[in-house]
Amino acid sequence: MTPTLHIHLLGDFLLTAGETPVTTITIPRLQSLLAYLLLHRDAPQDRSHLAFLLWPDSTEAQAHANLRQLVYRLRQSLPYADQLLHADKQSLQWLPTHVDWTLDVLEFEQACILEQVQKKVVTRQTLEQVIRLYRGDLLPDCDEEWIVPERERLCHLFLQVAERLIALLEQERDYTTAIEIAHKLLRHDPLHEETYCQLMRLLAVHGDREEALRVYNTCVTSLERRLGVKPSEATQETYNLLLRATPRIPALMNRGVPLLGRNAEWQHLQEMWRKAGRGRSHMVMLTGEAGIGKTRLAEEMQIWVSRQGMTAVSAHCYPTLGHLPYTPVTAWLRTAPFQAHLLTLDPALRKEIARLVPEILRAQPLLPQPTISEMEWHHQRLLEALTHAVLSMCQPLLLVLDDLHWCDQQTLEWLHYLLRFAPEACLLLVATLRPEEILPGHSLLTFLNMVQRDGLITEISPGPLTITETNSLAEHIMGHSLDPALSVILYHETEGNPLFVVEMVHAGTLEQAEREPSTAKSPQPLLTYSGSTLPPMVQNVLSTRLAQLSPLAREIANVAAVIGHEFTFSLLVLACEGREDAVAQGLDELWQRGIGREQCVGTIENYNFTHVGLREQIYTSLSPATRRLLQRRFAEACKVMEEGEGRKNNSA
Repeated sequence: MTPTLHIHLLGDFLLTAGETPVTTITIPRLQSLLAYLLLHRDAPQDRSHLAFLLWPDSTEAQAHANLRQLVYRLRQSLPYADQLLHADKQSLQWLPTHVDWTLDVLEFEQACILEQVQKKVVTRQTLEQVIRLYRGDLLPDCDEEWIVPERERLCHLFLQVAERLIALLEQERDYTTAIEIAHKLLRHDPLHEETYCQLMRLLAVHGDREEALRVYNTCVTSLERRLGVKPSEATQETYNLLLRATPRIPALMNRGVPLLGRNAEWQHLQEMWRKAGRGRSHMVMLTGEAGIGKTRLAEEMQIWVSRQGMTAVSAHCYPTLGHLPYTPVTAWLRTAPFQAHLLTLDPALRKEIARLVPEILRAQPLLPQPTISEMEWHHQRLLEALTHAVLSMCQPLLLVLDDLHWCDQQTLEWLHYLLRFAPEACLLLVATLRPEEILPGHSLLTFLNMVQRDGLITEISPGPLTITETNSLAEHIMGHSLDPALSVILYHETEGNPLFVVEMVHAGTLEQAEREPSTAKSPQPLLTYSGSTLPPMVQNVLSTRLAQLSPLAREIANVAAVIGHEFTFSLLVLACEGREDAVAQGLDELWQRGIGREQCVGTIENYNFTHVGLREQIYTSLSPATRRLLQRRFAEACKVMEEGEGRKNNSA
C-alpha cells in the first residue's frame, strides 16, 4: 500500500511519505512550483504562464527552458510523481490518481469554512483547531510576487479566527490561553495595535500589570522603527488606564477555586458593562439562593474592571445595619478612589457629603460643620451632592452592592435618583439579592418596581452547576479524579450549589467516602458515613435561612422534616393533627422563603425541601423529645392513611 503523502506549506516547507521525511525537494524554486500547482489544483496551469511567473526577468525561450528543467527535477524528486502530476506540452496540473495525500493549507481552509458555517454556535475546539493548523505564513522564504496575495489571504483568515478565539477565551476567563494566542497573533502581525491593546488588557485582568506596561513599550518601539509613527489615541488611553490601575488587587475569598459554569452570566455582565461604557447608566441585579455564586460573580467583575485601570468600588449591606441611613453609600465614599476624589470637590458639596463622611473635613478644618437641623431639612441637597460626587468620578464607573435585600430605605431612594438623574452616565450598578428574603410588603419591592418601570434594571439569575461542572469543581479542589458514582451523589446532595460543593470537599466528606470499602460497590449518601455532618459553613447558611421563619412555618417545617425529604399535603395535614389552614399558610411561607417547593404529580400535591441539607439541618436541630413526639404523630398519620386506602379498596 502506498504511504500517504503529507505536504506542509504553512511555515517551513515539509514533505513526508508516511512517517518518512522527503528531503529531495530543497530548492526554493522547486518548492515554489509545487506550491503553485497545489494551490491552483482545480485547473491545468499553462506552461507559458508558469514560466513567466517563475522567471519574469528572463526571455520567453529561456524561461520555458528553465521550466522544462524544473519540471524534470520535480518528477525526479517527488515520490509517486507519475500518479500526482499530469503534464502535456501546453500545461501542468496536480491531479492525483491512486495516491492518498494531505495538504495543510487545504485542511486550514476547510477548518475556516467550518468555523464560518458554525459562527453562531462555534466551539472553542473548532477555533483552536484552526489556530493549530496555521504553523506560520505560507512559504515564508519564498519572495516571488505570485505568492504574496495568497500569503496575505491565509494570514488574514488566521488573524480573524485568532481574534474570535481570544474573545471567546476571555469570556471563559481562560486568560492564560488567551494571552498565548495574542502573543502568537502579534508574531504574525507585529504592527496590529488592536492586538497590543487586547494583550495589555488580558495581562492586566490576569494580574500581570507590569508585563502589560512592557507590552505597550514594545508596541511603541515597533511602530516607531517600522512605520515612524506613535500609537493611536485608543492605545495610549489603554496605557494611561493601566498606569492608574491598582498594582495589586486584594485576593478574593476562595480565589483559588475556579469560577465554573458562569459563562453566559459573565458574558451578559460584560455586555452590560460595554453598554454602560457607551453612556447608558444601568443596574444589574444578580439573584439566587445563598451560596449560588452571586457575590463571587460580582467580585470577579470588580477585579476585571479594576485591573484595567477603571474605577470599581464595593459595599455590603448587613441585617443589623438595615435602619442606619446611607450605610453602603458611606462605605463607597470611604474607598480610596472616592477619598481622593472628594478632596477635589467644591467646599459646599464637601460640606453636604461630610454628613456621611465627616473625616473629609480634616483637610479644611475651617469649613462649617453641618448641624442637626441642616441634616433634617437639606435632604435634597444631600442627594444632589452625592450624585455629583459619583458622576464627576472618572468614568466608566462600577458600583457593587452586596445583599441588596438588607439595604436601607434612604440608599434605595438615592440609587433610584442617581440612575434617573443621569441616564447617559457611564455607570453600572451591580447588586446581589436573595429572592427568598423579599416577602410581600418588603420596602425593596417599591424600589424594584420603580427601576423596572423606568427600564433601568436587568436581572441575571445564576443557576445551579451541572453535574459535570460540580464534578470539575470538586476535582479541582481535591487534586484528583472523583469516582463517577460519588460524583452523582455529590451533585444530588449539593444540588449544584457551588458553596456547598466547596465546603463538602473541604470538610473531607468525599475523601472519607473514598476510603470506605463499600463505596465502589454501593455508594451511599455522603452524610451516612461515620462522623459525617453538614460542614459548618453550610450549616450556618441553612440556619440563617431557617431562623427567618415564623413560628408557624418552622413548626410545619419540623413536621415535614420528620416525614422525609418529600411529603404530600394530605399526610402533612394528618401529622399536624388536621390543621389544614395552618399547614397551607406554613407551606406558603416555606415556598416564599425558598425552603419548600411544590411538585404536583397528577392530582397528588407533592412537596419537598429545596435542598436535602435543609431537611437534615431541621431534623438534627430537633430535641429528642420533640423528635419522638413528631415521629409518633407521623406514624399515626400513616396509619390513618393506610386505613383510608383499605376502606377505599374494599368499597371498590
